[in-house]
Amino acid sequence: MMTGYPTIASAVQALKEGAYDYLSKPLILDELRHLMARLMERRFLRGEVTVSCEPAWARSWRSAAWSALRASCRRSRRSSARSRS
Repeated sequence: MMTGYPTIASAVQALKEGAYDYLSKPLILDELRHLMARLMERRFLRGEVTVSCEPAWARSWRSAAWSALRASCRRSRRSSARSRS
């Protein structure tokens, strides 16, 4: 789960309801990459991921959902930069 208004209560609730992790904005891409690597490793160890020469996070990173998320982050950064000006 990702939020712009992180609180301990919302983090606890999200994790209790099944969120894998809790990210706050502004999003740090290295943190997201690390999270994706942990998630893929966990899924691999459970046997839920097929083996490929390409890193699992790279395949996920190009998915439509992640593309939409990255576009949303770019729009958010641009609007934040404009509001600071």
